[in-house]
Amino acid sequence: MAAANGHLACATALLAAGAAPAAKNGDGNTPLHYACLNGHVHVVSALLAAGALPTALNNAERTPVDEALGTAHAESVLAAVRAAAASDGGAPGDATVDLTEGDDVEEGD
Repeated sequence: MAAANGHLACATALLAAGAAPAAKNGDGNTPLHYACLNGHVHVVSALLAAGALPTALNNAERTPVDEALGTAHAESVLAAVRAAAASDGGAPGDATVDLTEGDDVEEGD
């Protein structure tokens, strides 16, 4: 709920206490799915820094970035994902977003 509602202080406290950033609910959604869907960019950044995967698929085979597409905040969410990928130096398993395609998320090599 912290991620879905944009409560950054609560989300970071939960992460610091050991909450798993990739935990899924019954629908396969992660906190990152909800933060992206609702446009909570600061929470998106915190979850990515904690190891959340922007390529995680939910039961509908949608990534967190997919959830943001078509919303008013899609570009802000994509920018946060791109910034997180760039700050990690493109390490194996990190997600990168192809800027020319707009909504493609690919696994890094």
